[in-house]
Amino acid sequence: MRHFLLHLLTPLALASACFIGGNATPPPPGPGDGGPAPLPFQADSAAVYVAKVKDILTGLPPLQSEIDQVANASDPRSALIGLIDGWMATPEYGAKMLRFFQLALQQTQITKTDFALMIPNNDLGDDNNVSALIVQNASESMARTMLQLISQGQPLTAAMTTHEYMMTPPLMELYALMDGLQPDNDDKTVDAFQEAHPGLQIVVEDTTQIPITDTLDPKSPNFMHWYFKGLSTDPKVVDCQLHERDYKPSSPVLHDLVYGTVPSF
Repeated sequence: MRHFLLHLLTPLALASACFIGGNATPPPPGPGDGGPAPLPFQADSAAVYVAKVKDILTGLPPLQSEIDQVANASDPRSALIGLIDGWMATPEYGAKMLRFFQLALQQTQITKTDFALMIPNNDLGDDNNVSALIVQNASESMARTMLQLISQGQPLTAAMTTHEYMMTPPLMELYALMDGLQPDNDDKTVDAFQEAHPGLQIVVEDTTQIPITDTLDPKSPNFMHWYFKGLSTDPKVVDCQLHERDYKPSSPVLHDLVYGTVPSF
């Protein structure tokens, strides 16, 4: 890693010196110029590089037994690889690498406003806490995908070609919402759920406990009838409603209900 950084940074440093004015300090004389001979290469001890590798992977210091395992091995490289396999199976590795890949793949820059052009009214849920959790889910998705790919023995380049991603159920629903709301040629939003169920009424009530399996089954008479306990204690917005809440078919309404919130009118 040290040599890699030197190769990367040295040309940049020289280029900067030339750009500023070409008055960079000349290098010291080498052996051919009558200068002192370079110092002989001296490898770091096992205590140094075992500590560096474990810190990068887990953020933890090495145990003395781990240092001794590498220092006393006939093949230190194989011994270190064995330790790495063990470190990669720890919770600390998952947490450290999750953050690493979030930063490396620029996922920490995601905010609620990034969804503004994809979701009507930037509706990530009526509750601000829900919105924050969805943004967190989105920012972790690609990083968790990388951890999964690595656990399968795939190279880092698989991130550029994979068609499979680690997602939570709320994030899957959010992607489905964006798929169901598409702009037409006049930049008008077309609601696929609304078009598929033009005569449907979404009902929210608490008088009859309805299993969620019936709510989501198009063949059930209770399809899109949602049960929310305690809803009748809230005042009705429209007095002539037959139920506590009645809605026209709408993907955003369905989106709020799936996230556990009752949409406002």
